[in-house]
This record gives sequence, structure tokens and C-alpha cells, in this order.
Amino acid sequence: KTAKDYINDNQIVSDLKNGIVQSITINNGDHLGIQGAPTKVLQIMDMDSITISAEVDEEFINSIEVGDTVRIVPTYVPDVTLEGTVIQIPELAVEKDGKRIVHVLVKPDDPDEILKPGYTVDVYFKK
Repeated sequence: KTAKDYINDNQIVSDLKNGIVQSITINNGDHLGIQGAPTKVLQIMDMDSITISAEVDEEFINSIEVGDTVRIVPTYVPDVTLEGTVIQIPELAVEKDGKRIVHVLVKPDDPDEILKPGYTVDVYFKK
């Protein structure tokens, strides 16, 4: 799409159905597009595509499969429990604090939108 597809009079319009503004990179009174260069105005996050990156020690990775159900507990509301589904198990392990871990991707089931971007959660894998 062209930039004009996202401009409606003096408003910037997004085609995301469930998007939130993640960051605004300009200030009131800033000049945009100086010398013909494009200017990043803001960044929108698609809340429907939120995933959780769960760190799993490599010794436990063989007990996890894509499609497994997990339990998710946000650390800022520990009395809330959500479910999620493992959607990706990368082939690559990385080192962290002297251990090898795998960043397993989990898609949360969060119809009430309790989870917030960047916040910490505990993910419990079923045995």
C-alpha cells in the first residue's frame, strides 16, 4: 500500500483490527519528511499475533511438542491462569547463564486481553 492509503484527512488509519500503538517517534511540532526522507511516525502492534517466548532448558526440550497446551501465569496478576499452545520449537539453542536454552514460542489464549506486551509471565509445560 502507499502512504496515502493510511491517511484520512488529518488522521493516520490502520487496517489492523486489534492494534495498539507501541511507540510514537515524533513530538508535537516536529517537521516530517525533511529533504524527502521518510519519517517513522509510530509503531503499531498487532495484538492478535502476540506470542510468548518461553525459555526451556535443553535437557527438557524433547518432552515438548508443537501443539502442546501450556499454562500461563502473568507475574503481575498471579491469581490469573491462561492457556496457550506451543507453536514453534526452534532447532537452535542459545547460551544463558551457563546453560543452553531454547526459546519456545507459545500462542496465548487471551480473550480478555490480560497479557501486556513486554510483561513477564511464567509458562508451565504439562508433563
